[in-house]
Formats: sequence, structure tokens, C-alpha cells
Amino acid sequence: MTLIGIGGRSLTYADETRVVGIAREMAIESEYALPRLNGAPYLEYPSLGYLPLVALFRLGAAPNDFLALLPSALAALATLFLTYRMGCMIGGELAGLASALALQCTFGFLVLHTRALVDPLLVAWITASLTGFLAAAAAPRLRAGGMALFHVGLAGGFLTKGLLGIAIPVAVAGCFLIAARRAREIPRLALHPTLALLLLPIAIWQVGVWAAGGSELAAEVWRQSARRFASSGADHAAPFTFYFDRLLYLLIPGVVLLPWLLWDALAPRRRQLVRERSALDRFPAVWFGVVLAGLSLASAKRNLYLGPIYPGFALMLGTWWARAQVEPPRARAWHRLVAAVPRRAPLALALYGLGYLGYSAAFEYPDSAAHDPAPLFADVALQRRDAGGRIVLVNPRESMLGAAVYYLGETFPVAWDEHWLDTADASPGAYLLVGHAQFLDPLVARVDAAQAEILATHDLAGEPYRIARVRLGGAGEHRVRKP
Repeated sequence: MTLIGIGGRSLTYADETRVVGIAREMAIESEYALPRLNGAPYLEYPSLGYLPLVALFRLGAAPNDFLALLPSALAALATLFLTYRMGCMIGGELAGLASALALQCTFGFLVLHTRALVDPLLVAWITASLTGFLAAAAAPRLRAGGMALFHVGLAGGFLTKGLLGIAIPVAVAGCFLIAARRAREIPRLALHPTLALLLLPIAIWQVGVWAAGGSELAAEVWRQSARRFASSGADHAAPFTFYFDRLLYLLIPGVVLLPWLLWDALAPRRRQLVRERSALDRFPAVWFGVVLAGLSLASAKRNLYLGPIYPGFALMLGTWWARAQVEPPRARAWHRLVAAVPRRAPLALALYGLGYLGYSAAFEYPDSAAHDPAPLFADVALQRRDAGGRIVLVNPRESMLGAAVYYLGETFPVAWDEHWLDTADASPGAYLLVGHAQFLDPLVARVDAAQAEILATHDLAGEPYRIARVRLGGAGEHRVRKP
């Protein structure tokens, strides 16, 4: 369904345009270690999350929104397969199939994986890491093969989005070993020989960043990760309870069963049922609880950060449903619910698919079109072709910087305020100024009326963005000085 969801969809004026702009700049410059945004190093995350986009962008010179969205859809398929494998390890093939189906139908998972972001790849790496851990933990002692995948997933998660990619799998694995009364094995997570598969890729990337930008840049990702977790001044800071109400719609439709899932995970069991269950049975609940608690403790909070919780929730739902087919029901109402689910599942899935497509047609695609900066930059390219002029971006947000690089395939000078006219960068000649009317209009007002012209105004989600042409002479000519 994620492949269907990206068909015909445009990029929104938000994080997506920043991500694809960075990736296109990396493709143009053939720079794979150090992400840059309009020429400036951008180390909020490492570079791995951009590399699938870089590889696709190198296939052609023109921007292609479908290619920009394709890595997220493919990451969804990888996460679905890994969730199926974990479900099989915990409760058999029926649990695996039910878990994959539950994940594919989870609203938040669908929305996240139809966006051109690095977060879908982070979810895939975290799921791969925990798949390896689960395979290793299925044996009395942690298996080397599973630990190798665990550490490779940790490396991929870090190189995609920083320390979060390591912290989540390690916390889930450690808490599960404690819950399974195997805490003595926790040191093996750090001391296992396959740890080299984590350290070596990170070291290679750090050397690449050091060579490209020095030691200060090499430490930036670590500072960013720490700030997002611990600093009350971090971007998107929010209270501890931020995610509690959001789960009620991001986990649709399975959220209606969340009380049963929590009861199933926390309530005391009859001894016979406990003996019949897998030793890995409590792993999904540990995953769900640790991720929710950890993300709630972090300072920075956004809906898209919840991505790593979806596979854990799907495993809770899938393994619960598979067990309910064979365990004696505890109440008549429970028996009716369990008996009705298999017969109604195909109809429910079809109705959910139609509902998702209806939601997309009614809300998602119109909202995307309202935020789409493609018409603005298509107009900029047309104006430059017809009359020339050097393009200058006026006080742009990061998303506009990324959009400019993505759609036009080059980097641009920036005028942060009207004082740009007094700098050496504003040399004599013709310029195309592009920016929000709030910042562009005062700059144009300082230029003689005969040498300035507003060419077009575009509405992006209710905000006016203008294209203006100005012609500057030498040393203060054609400029109106402030009184």
C-alpha cells in the first residue's frame, strides 16, 4: 500500500524538501560522507539516510518526486518482511503473517512511509537490529549470526539518524534480557566479537567527515543527538505526555485492541499457558514500552519520531491474535471477538484500504499540493531563462533552501535581510530575488522603482512567496538609502 501511496504524490514544503535538497546536492558534488545544504555542512544526521536518494538522483538530471519517495516505500517493504520474520520466531507463521498485516494497516506507519524522509530508513535499520537480537536470544546463549545482524543494524541506525539508532535497539535488548531473567548476558551485547561491525562503519564515516570538514564537524552529530535527548531548548521540545494522545490515532485501526494487548502483556498467567508460550513472548511488549518511555523522556518530540514503535505494536497485535486462536478463551465475549476476527479480516482490510485512499484523496493530496514549492521554482527557472539574472534566496527556511537545490540543481547566494544590498555580494547586475513577501518586500523597497519589479507571487499554504527582478548599479547607484 505504501507503493500505491507514493504514486502521483508531490513533495510537501516541510522536512521533505530539505532532505531531497541535501541528497541532490550530494549527488551533484559526489560528496557521500558530509551532507551539505546549499553549500553549508548540515550534520543534524549522518549521511547514510540520504545515500539511497543520492543513488537514484544520479540516474537522471531532472528532479523526480516518485524517485524521491521510492526509498521510503522500499524501507516499508523491508520493515514488513523483518516484522514477519520476528513474528514467526515468536509465535509461528500465523503470528508472523498477522504481525505483518497489522503493521501494513497501521495508519502512522503508512503515513510515515509515504514521505521523503530519513526516518523510514531508521525504522528499517532498528527493526533489522532487533531481528538479529531476537534470533540471537532464541538460543540459550546469544548466537553469533544474530549478533552480527544486531550490530550491523546498530551501525546503520546510527549512520542514518545518530545515537537514536543505537539507543533504541540496545535499550529494548537490555530490558528484554532483564525481563527474561538473563541479565548476566547484557555485557555480551557490548563485548561480543561482532561489535566490530558496529564500530568500523562509524569510524570510516567519522574519518570521511574529518577529512572533509575537520574535527569540529566530526563531533557535531554527537552533540546534536545529545541535545535532542537532554536539552529543554531543543527544537520541538514538548512535555512527557506528548505522545499519549497521538497514539490513539497513529495506531488506528489496531488501537481499539490496545487495552486487550496491555492486559495480555501485564496480567498474571495461568502456569500451564506460561509453559506453552514462547520464551520470546514478552519481547513485543518490551519493545513497545521501552520505545514509548524513551521517546517520551527525550526533549524533542514529533509524530514522525514514533516510527520505531510501529513494528513493536504490530508484533504485540499479531502474536496476541495468533495465540488467541489456540488458547482457551477467558470469557464468552472474548470468544466471540476471537471467532469473528478471522472471518471479518479480509472485509476489514478492504474497508481500511478504501478508507485510506479516501483520506488521501480528500485531505493528504490537496494538503500536499498546497505546500508544493515546485510551481514556484518552475517559474523561477522560466524567468531566468527568459530574462537572465542571478538567483538570490531571501531569508529562506531550510526547507526552501533544499527545494531550491532540488528543483534547480545548484546552490545559491542568500540575502538574510535588506542590508545585503550594502554588501560586496550585491555586485552590479541583474538579480532574481526569491523569498517570503515579509522579507523580500523591504529589500525591494530599497531599490529605485525603475530598477525593481515584482514578477510573480505564489501561495504556499496561505503564505505569499514572491519572485522579483532588481538591477543594481555600482557603488550605491539605484538604491534608496534608509532615512
